[in-house]
Amino acid sequence: MRRGSDQLIRGQQKSFDHYLERALIRIAREWVKVGDAVLTELKRVASKLPAPTRYDLTLKNKQFLRQFDDPQALRRLRWLPEQLWKEVKNEIRQKPNFRTLAKAQAALALGLLTFISIRSENLWELEFDKHIFLKSGSGAISTLELNPEEVKNESVIGFDIPSHLAKILIEYRESVAPAHIGYRPTRLFVHTGGAPKAQSTVAYLVGTYAKRRAGITLTPHQFRHLAAKIMLDANPGNFKGVKQVLGHKNLKTTLTYAGMDSRRADRHHQVLIEQAVARQMPQPKRRRGKGMVSDAPRI
Repeated sequence: MRRGSDQLIRGQQKSFDHYLERALIRIAREWVKVGDAVLTELKRVASKLPAPTRYDLTLKNKQFLRQFDDPQALRRLRWLPEQLWKEVKNEIRQKPNFRTLAKAQAALALGLLTFISIRSENLWELEFDKHIFLKSGSGAISTLELNPEEVKNESVIGFDIPSHLAKILIEYRESVAPAHIGYRPTRLFVHTGGAPKAQSTVAYLVGTYAKRRAGITLTPHQFRHLAAKIMLDANPGNFKGVKQVLGHKNLKTTLTYAGMDSRRADRHHQVLIEQAVARQMPQPKRRRGKGMVSDAPRI
């Protein structure tokens, strides 16, 4: 009993240290504004700390994913950004206000998170022409790119932006945001005065609109869990693909989602049972017609 308690305490200490070092690095980067060399050294030292051991999703994240056992939930989430954007355009033609800008940003955040699995700490810092590169020509591809120092695994990652979402982003930068702040914004998420919105404010927009308009409880980070579920449902065991999409440095992190495979395996088992039973069922006799012979066995 004592041994188990000691292991639990050590695990809690690892977790505390892990998240403390992440918080300190963010403070150094965002508030102290240390140079790249100092930031690199901080990350190197932090990498020596043992990471917390996790073998499964938390109860909260399991409950989150259960919402999508109903396929209608994913459909509602998929179409919510475009529904919100239609409302934004209607409001602009009538009488826009600060809530219109917030709704537009909620639509963009939900759209980006649905199709692009970036971390929430990267989402709120997105800038045009630094991270988001928009192309409007026929067949042109818009992209979202993050630099090594901005991501957890310190590797360059990039994503193609779906064309329907790129169109909305262009409209936002060229007309919707300028109508509220008076000029084309550099940052994606800004207040009406042009100041950047905080990460917590962007997360609030995402969670509030998803809950009120789609009936789904989530945080920006949980979109990554949803992406893993969708990929593994379509291709069970494809943990390397999930690792690449989510930008995990270590496959062990991706294997957190392995616990969901028991349900997939059981679904496959159920199908095999039904197929085996169907093969053993008596086959219906074919009607004899002129020039036809029944191939059913005589009893």
